[in-house]
Amino acid sequence: MLSDERFREQLRLTTRGLAFVLSLLEDDLQSSTRRSAALTPAQKLSISMNFFDSASIQRKTYGYSQATVSRVIAEVSDVLYSWREEFIHWPDEDRLAETRMAGIPEVVGAMDGTHIKIIAPVVDEDSYVNREDYHSLNLSIISDANQRIIWASAKYPGRVHDSRMSC
Repeated sequence: MLSDERFREQLRLTTRGLAFVLSLLEDDLQSSTRRSAALTPAQKLSISMNFFDSASIQRKTYGYSQATVSRVIAEVSDVLYSWREEFIHWPDEDRLAETRMAGIPEVVGAMDGTHIKIIAPVVDEDSYVNREDYHSLNLSIISDANQRIIWASAKYPGRVHDSRMSC
């Protein structure tokens, strides 16, 4: 069993987040087979989330053949795509007007990050040491065209590279 931190690191979702996504997709991911070895919706989603995170070559890291993993990723991708209108919302006209004002069409915000210096935590201390050799949290911020913060997060330890953080 993975710790919550390791789970999030590997699948890019919390256990609660994965349970929510699974509750949405479960019916669509059920296998209509009489085989006892059919993958469960949870297994399919986990395999796919791990692949989406790493975008690595599909290999037998899950104990399944490359063909099975490839099929699962395609199936989960199709099901996720079918939910796109429920969760992907493009900016309305007011928001688009703001971005035009900034001179960058089709961009609704700018993202940057910094390290917030902290006192060394007692638990998992080495995870908080950043590349400049001090303890920190990663702070990520997205601001709009008027330099208003529209999203911020300081949930990742300092050692986590920018490319590994997700909104």
